[in-house]
Amino acid sequence: MQPFNKGWGYKLDYDKEIAEDLAYIAQVERHVPLAAVLTDEECAKGSNHLWFTSFLFANIEQRAPLMGLTETEAREMAWFDDVVLPRESEPAPGWYGRAEANLKRLEKDIGTWIISDPQPLLKKLRTRLARHRRNKGKFG
Repeated sequence: MQPFNKGWGYKLDYDKEIAEDLAYIAQVERHVPLAAVLTDEECAKGSNHLWFTSFLFANIEQRAPLMGLTETEAREMAWFDDVVLPRESEPAPGWYGRAEANLKRLEKDIGTWIISDPQPLLKKLRTRLARHRRNKGKFG
């Protein structure tokens, strides 16, 4: 890339960029089933306005399995976030550690916000991945 940029810029590590693209695509693809169960009111808020715990606590019975949680784990997370849900009783011992671990796992797996329409973002990310793969072959 040096001959083309006349000494300006820097060389990209395309292997790293491709790995990051693949990880981000996998994360956004996890939003497709979540976006399918959004209500019209939640969709109207748009992306980056629906925190994933608010999404979960709005309908635990339907949404907990989509996020890889049992209903008990979701209710423990509600206790962790100090959210009062109906029919709540004290969770089993050790709930705090389990809820914190589930919260961290979900933040890593799906991010902090629910994307209301993930398809345009997936298209953009796949285009970026293709560009990185193409440029890796061209520039090394």
